[in-house]
Amino acid sequence: MVSFLLAVILAVAVLVLIGFVLGYNKIRSADVRVSEALSGIDVELTRRASLIPSLVHTVQTFATHERGILDHVTDARAALTAATSGKSVTDRSAA
Repeated sequence: MVSFLLAVILAVAVLVLIGFVLGYNKIRSADVRVSEALSGIDVELTRRASLIPSLVHTVQTFATHERGILDHVTDARAALTAATSGKSVTDRSAA
């Protein structure tokens, strides 16, 4: 009877130990997944931060180009307005 009781206690202890080991492994694997996810976030934030200067340069380049186009359009509009306000045909044809 004592050996049977000892075997039952030993079996319960082994099952509890297995439960602790499995729980620990689940916690460790979840910790690894969280670390990998945080690493992925860091990589994405670094990539995004490195994109910002190139986007600023691109926008500045196109802004100067657009500013030149706007100046030409404004000059053409001013010339057209000046030409249409004049009464002579030569002024209008020059525009």
